[in-house]
Amino acid sequence: MRLHAYRLRNYRRLRDVVVELDDQISIFVGANNSGKTSAAQGLQMMLEGKKSKFKLFDFSAPLWKTFDEIGEAQLGDADTSIILPTISLDLWFTVGAQDLVSAMPLLPSTQWEGRFVGIRVSFEPGAPYEVVRRFREKRDAANAAAVASNATGVDYQPWPQSLTRYLADELANEYEVRYYVLDESQFEGFRERDTNYEPLPVSRDPGGASILKSLLKVDFLRAQRHLDDPDSDGAAGGSARDENLSKRLSRFYERNLEKRADDHAMLKALSSSEKGLNDHLEQVFRKTLKRLSKLGYPGVKNPEIIIRAQLDPSKVLNQDATRVHYVLPGDDKAQLPDSYNGLGYKNLIYMVVELLDLHERWKDDETDRPPLHILFIEEPEAHLHAQVQQVFIRNVLTLLQQEGEEDDDFFTTQLVITTHSPHILYERGFRPIRYFRRTSDALDNFTEVKNLSRFKPTEDEKISREFLQRYLKLTHCDLFFSDAAILVEGNVERLLMPAMIESAAKRLRSSALTILEVGGAFAHRFKGFCRSKERESSKCNIRRMTYDARE
Repeated sequence: MRLHAYRLRNYRRLRDVVVELDDQISIFVGANNSGKTSAAQGLQMMLEGKKSKFKLFDFSAPLWKTFDEIGEAQLGDADTSIILPTISLDLWFTVGAQDLVSAMPLLPSTQWEGRFVGIRVSFEPGAPYEVVRRFREKRDAANAAAVASNATGVDYQPWPQSLTRYLADELANEYEVRYYVLDESQFEGFRERDTNYEPLPVSRDPGGASILKSLLKVDFLRAQRHLDDPDSDGAAGGSARDENLSKRLSRFYERNLEKRADDHAMLKALSSSEKGLNDHLEQVFRKTLKRLSKLGYPGVKNPEIIIRAQLDPSKVLNQDATRVHYVLPGDDKAQLPDSYNGLGYKNLIYMVVELLDLHERWKDDETDRPPLHILFIEEPEAHLHAQVQQVFIRNVLTLLQQEGEEDDDFFTTQLVITTHSPHILYERGFRPIRYFRRTSDALDNFTEVKNLSRFKPTEDEKISREFLQRYLKLTHCDLFFSDAAILVEGNVERLLMPAMIESAAKRLRSSALTILEVGGAFAHRFKGFCRSKERESSKCNIRRMTYDARE
């Protein structure tokens, strides 16, 4: 089983996006504030199903006006036509023969013969009419109390002045999380064919939340990992959130390895000598450090990492009992504490340990282990140089595979990477990229998500697609993070472009631009990157601008 796609609606700037995931690794790219983090956070919030975590500001901004308009509209005695905005998440799973038992609660009918099964998680009002009625009752009561207290005036209006003000405080009381079974035959491109389609509610037994918990586990490795540095020790003013690598490895040891009173191997090592315990710890972490080497560390001239005991029988089960040290290259084999390595490699080691820890916790749940594990990794490139970034993205999935797991068709892992690194895009190519593009019109700012594996899919345009893949991989993957692109013919035009901007378009100095050398014969192949609505209205044209270089 795999999560093939999910659709998120009305969550922050994601008004209505479909995100199709790759079977192995998907890469979310786009400029800052394009919705990449929201796509991950929205998925997490909806899967948790805790209505207390939602805020009114999680609704897309244009909907706030809709709330207030509904709050002021004329209300009948029992108006069932009131439709308040909702936040929804549609999950579409690919199902094979081996997955049918797990997916049985999501089958829309006994005649189902489709490829996908779907479930909708909806954060919606319990009874829209009652929500509006209660808001108006509270507003009327507050206004009456203000008049009685002689506290009325232009500068003061008692709470709740509007439906948005009311829901800002009462959202968790008025909204709830509901679950629905989706019928693939009613959808096209993971969107309803008929706007009046109403999915069937999930039965209360076992319930939507329990079904999702049985199908998938989602974990997150956040971008803000707060690794410490030599001057960040708390007493010297370091952040309380700084993460000591030795403590993180100790927690990994505590959760994943046998550390019980009957662990005679450890007790024997402790009683024998510090050398015996060091040998024990070296054996324990050998596989983890070997996996780390697949991602390029320690490399040729970097210090080797070892685990040493800080032997104290009273603290051997404590996080202070072990320390990471680095062995410097050379004959003397000098050793330094973990705080003396650079932030880049500490980040790499931290990610490896955290990913293995999350993966092992999923595998260790032998009784209720869901068949699908999805790992979100935010900005793995932090502090890493280009080659290590490429090694990481090249081998991270292999890092999580144990012997014998490669052929396991039932339990699967999917990775989702959010990144600003063109080096990661260069390494993986077009296929896994999901491009989050900020879009604006007269009324709204929102995000479109483009699946680049579907870019120019027709056979007639296959040549264009292959050309763009090769060209962008060889030159400018930073195109995915820019506000605009300027296409020039060759080196002369590219060299002149900064002077032209300085003299004729200074406002472009503050824009994130990509300058692409396309040659006189290839400009038309980039037309597919233009916004679809603009292509339809013939507003998106790639023109060749000729000029006298002497001017």
